[in-house]
Amino acid sequence: MYLNPIIEYERIKTWTEGLKHKKLLLKTFGGQLSRFLNKNGHPVKVKVVRDHGLDEDDFSFGAEYDPELDEFGRKPFKLHFIINHSRLIPWVITDKDADEICISLTETLVHEYQHLQQYRSRKWQDLKHTYKGKKALLDDSVEIDYLSNPDEVDAYSANIATRIWIEKHLLNKTNVKEHLDLATYYKAFGKRHPVVTDLKKQIEQKLKLIGEKYHGKKYIRNSRMAIRRRSRSR
Repeated sequence: MYLNPIIEYERIKTWTEGLKHKKLLLKTFGGQLSRFLNKNGHPVKVKVVRDHGLDEDDFSFGAEYDPELDEFGRKPFKLHFIINHSRLIPWVITDKDADEICISLTETLVHEYQHLQQYRSRKWQDLKHTYKGKKALLDDSVEIDYLSNPDEVDAYSANIATRIWIEKHLLNKTNVKEHLDLATYYKAFGKRHPVVTDLKKQIEQKLKLIGEKYHGKKYIRNSRMAIRRRSRSR
């Protein structure tokens, strides 16, 4: 994958440690989030959006990659922090909030960087894709066409694999709920459709890739520590 999810997760985790139990106006939080991301090399514009349809203080991230902006050297990412909280009342960031920011922001970035990689590899050309399902009348919808697009299957498999791997190997969670994006695919296609089969195959491939990168990083780090220990013992 274009963005190493474990390195990104650890970087975000370090940042969110300083946010725990703080009271921040949403405008302040949005500014700090924007500065953190851009300082770490992510060319993004951040906007805080209130959604009254969410439970109180519940939040999520929404993002968009613009290939045209990318082609002309401008910031290609737009990130929306969506929350149901008043702009006039400070938001208290709990441990649970901070933990969810870490994993949600990581997989959001992973998803959008997949799109960046796709478009750059094609010299910013759109992918020509029209979904042809077995049930033309039922399958003829914007959502079906969107979810079946190979670019989206690639991007969704990347962010789904990211959350699964982090929850299992870094957070040691055993009772993990079904990923919301995977549930969306099941609802749209069923569990045995070729689109879902392809999605699951790509998830497995990306889980393996994340593991290889993670263990490779640990090996390098442990080797350096061993070299330091040998140097000190001389």
